[in-house]
Amino acid sequence: MATKPAVRVVVQHGNRLFRELLAENLARVPGVAVVGTVPSRTRLAEVCAGRIPDVAVFEADAGGSDPLPAPVRLVGLGDGGPRSAGTAAVVPYGSGLRVLLDVIKQAGARTPALTTRERQVLCLIGAGHTPRQAAAVLGISPRTVENHKQQIFAKLDVHSQAHAVAHAVRLGLVGAPAELPGPYPLSLTRREREILAAIGAGHTTRQTASELGISARTVENLQGALFRKLRVHTRTAALVAAHDLRLIEV
Repeated sequence: MATKPAVRVVVQHGNRLFRELLAENLARVPGVAVVGTVPSRTRLAEVCAGRIPDVAVFEADAGGSDPLPAPVRLVGLGDGGPRSAGTAAVVPYGSGLRVLLDVIKQAGARTPALTTRERQVLCLIGAGHTPRQAAAVLGISPRTVENHKQQIFAKLDVHSQAHAVAHAVRLGLVGAPAELPGPYPLSLTRREREILAAIGAGHTTRQTASELGISARTVENLQGALFRKLRVHTRTAALVAAHDLRLIEV
């Protein structure tokens, strides 16, 4: 049986220590070959033009607009804000190396990227909006929203809305709320606000469950739903995102 070729990766980051540590860890992973490390987007474009990697991991929050060769799949590292044109995925720094590896392998396998409209639809349904509500926000028909959902399911190889949202969030395929045309139409339920308040108070899952009179498992499920709505992965990030979206005041 022929050996599957390794995914060729170039790493760009302005922090030298971070860049070298990330490259060293990626190089140890079977099926991944690091073919270069660079400090800037300009150098990244030059290296990609010469070595044509499969994937370029870059510092998404640093700005810059140097064009990259079309065959290269872009995977950004960042904590929010609009994604650069052509970016296949953005992985939050808090997600960890395992999530980044999953994204790199998906990108290297040429998984079809979601369009801007598909990411908008996924962003809205992940926040609990019905197709009719999502259609009203985007200025399209509910039938068009359903068509986009089917395209999303096919691209991500999933069969339900919940799996599509979970898969896209894990792989960083859904952009920031800034991608939506207008204010992010997200609202929290009373229980989600209680969970958020408990997080802000520093309560543990068990303490929150006792205070609200529900099980610890229910608290975890509610917290997971809250994280998906806010597009975050940690309790601290949830507080920051909720404040930025003016869902809470601190």
